[in-house]
Amino acid sequence: PATLAALLAAVPPALCARRPAPEKWSIQEVVAHLADDELVGAYRIRLILAAPGTEIQAFDQDRWAETGRYAATDPWRALALFRALREANLALWHGLSPAEWERAGVHAERGVESIRDPSFFILYRHRPAESRPGNPLRGPAQERTGLT
Repeated sequence: PATLAALLAAVPPALCARRPAPEKWSIQEVVAHLADDELVGAYRIRLILAAPGTEIQAFDQDRWAETGRYAATDPWRALALFRALREANLALWHGLSPAEWERAGVHAERGVESIRDPSFFILYRHRPAESRPGNPLRGPAQERTGLT
């Protein structure tokens, strides 16, 4: 979230709302999506913790962008939501036991997933390539925990 805030601060507000192409999201739409995606992931993980084996529904991100009015969303409010959700998720993940990490649900499109699967999907999907596992530019804290 801090890197995203720094990047967002460097972009004029009018540019945040501009789509680079008709079928591509604007910066503010991307930030709104990050917040929603973190929310969905948080909910899914909590469902699995409470009821292992539960069915996990897929969602249509383009439909969510439309109905969630991403194009009209203040990117700073979306960033605040993303930050709060990420902090809560990290606190939860850091406290999970090894057995809890292995609890699983059944995703409608991807099949059986342990909590480890959606957690890492959330954490790595929207991170710059240099912070992903196996990249030589990765820092020691990231290598140690995989959660920073």
